[in-house]
Amino acid sequence: MLRRTAGKMVYELRPSVNWNKGKAVEWLLEQIKKEKHETYMPIYIGDDVTDEDAFQVMDELGGFGIIVHENPIRDNTAASFALRNPSEVQQFLEFFAYGKLPQASEADRRPFDQPKVQLLPPPLVATSKTP
Repeated sequence: MLRRTAGKMVYELRPSVNWNKGKAVEWLLEQIKKEKHETYMPIYIGDDVTDEDAFQVMDELGGFGIIVHENPIRDNTAASFALRNPSEVQQFLEFFAYGKLPQASEADRRPFDQPKVQLLPPPLVATSKTP
């Protein structure tokens, strides 16, 4: 049987078993480690509520999650970092892969050309005040 989960402009059909994107990331990392006995730092980049399962396991796997959203709110995601749009994701990955951003002429360079990786603040915890 399948169960349907809703995302941002998508429906996902998932098996009716304990399996999600977080479990998939854990399984993939386990398979990689079987072949290569090295230390890895997984990074998961996603833009949808359907990616939250993966964001939730990143800390215990020694990695981190990055949500792609114009205005991320810490209480709405388990991701540790945020990028604003796919263009910033591309710039981040190029920087991560090559150690530098692609060169642009001064005329083409604008302030928002630098990826803005944001560290999201910890979630707000409601406190009850007793008189």
